[in-house]
Amino acid sequence: MAHPNYTGKGVTICFIDSGFYPHPDLEGRYLATIDIPKGKPLNFQTSKPEASAWHGTMTSVVGAGNGALSNGLYK
Repeated sequence: MAHPNYTGKGVTICFIDSGFYPHPDLEGRYLATIDIPKGKPLNFQTSKPEASAWHGTMTSVVGAGNGALSNGLYK
């Protein structure tokens, strides 16, 4: 269980990676997403998880996940 004094509240981090998908533990926790080669925001309503997004998804969940799928155990 996470220590209650170490929530990350007020901290903003940036992830630059080859792929990312909106994992449930990240819901409401990102300010902006952008597809750099296309120069526009990602559209998660029409996108599907791709194998190339595993690294960005895993690192972003580790860094910013709220633990929703584990009932707060891993946040």
